[in-house]
Amino acid sequence: MLNSSFNYLFEYLKKEEIIIDESEFEFQIQSHPDFPSLLAISDTLNFFDITSGAIRVEKTELDVLPNCFIALLSVVGDKPSLFYIEKRKENYFYKKENKLINISLQEIEERWEGIVLLVEKNE
Repeated sequence: MLNSSFNYLFEYLKKEEIIIDESEFEFQIQSHPDFPSLLAISDTLNFFDITSGAIRVEKTELDVLPNCFIALLSVVGDKPSLFYIEKRKENYFYKKENKLINISLQEIEERWEGIVLLVEKNE
């Protein structure tokens, strides 16, 4: 389930104006007993006092999600992976190898695995 790097997560945290020591995050998550898993990500974020949660969201509810989130999407010929998704007006984007790629709502719905990771900035 986990991507080989956490760039998608770090991109999301930056967009939410949450600063984190990336190398310390990677160290902490690798020592988590459930690594690699979404629980490991959420627990490690909580270790850094970042409120987070993985929630089940039906694809019919995509319009109620915030403009930025992490979603579990299917990948052709591979296991589902987590992607940082950003909505700008009616367009959706994800990053791959530092390139912003446009993805249609229809393609998101087709690849939707129903799991979203959200964070909340603590004041």
